[in-house]
Amino acid sequence: MFLQKNVRLGSTELGLLATVGLQIIHVYEKPRLVILSTDSNKIILMSALKYAT
Repeated sequence: MFLQKNVRLGSTELGLLATVGLQIIHVYEKPRLVILSTDSNKIILMSALKYAT
């Protein structure tokens, strides 16, 4: 393994991966939205999220 887990990929890291010949890497997207709610708002938020995506 060339990079540690949970490393942000920048030009240096992408260059390293290209140098060693890796063509496919597994990544995850950073969250676009985080909602912290109390129990009383849970139903309203779930309904809103259903239509937002």
